[in-house]
Amino acid sequence: MLVESYQFVLLITETSWADVPNWPQMPRMDNDENSKKDKNAKKKNSGKNGDDENEDVPNAYPEPDSPNISWFFEKDADASGTLTLSELWQQYSENAWFNERYQLVLEKFIYEADLNKDRGIDIAEYIKLHENHPWYSEQLAFMLMNTDGNGHLSKQELLEASRASPDMHQLNFGQRQLENLVDGLLAIGDRDPKDGKIAFAEYVAMSRDVFVDNFAPKVFKRMFKD
Repeated sequence: MLVESYQFVLLITETSWADVPNWPQMPRMDNDENSKKDKNAKKKNSGKNGDDENEDVPNAYPEPDSPNISWFFEKDADASGTLTLSELWQQYSENAWFNERYQLVLEKFIYEADLNKDRGIDIAEYIKLHENHPWYSEQLAFMLMNTDGNGHLSKQELLEASRASPDMHQLNFGQRQLENLVDGLLAIGDRDPKDGKIAFAEYVAMSRDVFVDNFAPKVFKRMFKD
């Protein structure tokens, strides 16, 4: 089933999954010096230090991760030097919709990284993926949860992803506990504007938060890297 699906992906006309409609993208960083001065002036007028690049600055994003070489070799179960579909696939039998989303994300990952189209990813291709798409891991995790493809994670989407996360099953969290957890994640991630949902740039910043890194459901975290 996975092989057939992968063969289908190779036939699509998109040159890259980064071009697929609604694929999450980071906003372009504003490097114009005059624009920066304007932002600093606004912050001074609001009583904030204009030189302080704090969490209220909407374009102050963390740096992308570097390639996790240890992760690559840990996943390479047969020590062939190539990651295959079977080595990356996980089955979530209790959540059919999550299986479908996970398979889609996995196909996108393989399609973009597999430069020589041999249905695997070698270490050189893995490193090249980081060069071409430094935010790929966050993009994949966001896409997995953003089931309606509108570019924002809603509270309901976060709840559904939490219910599907294997670690939440192990903790046997009830509905109220999951809602409290998601409310906490929204409080951390929903930054600018405060609109009750999480855009991709907000998710990237949120994924580096200590609370999220330690307590958020596994599916919230970066994919195919850690």
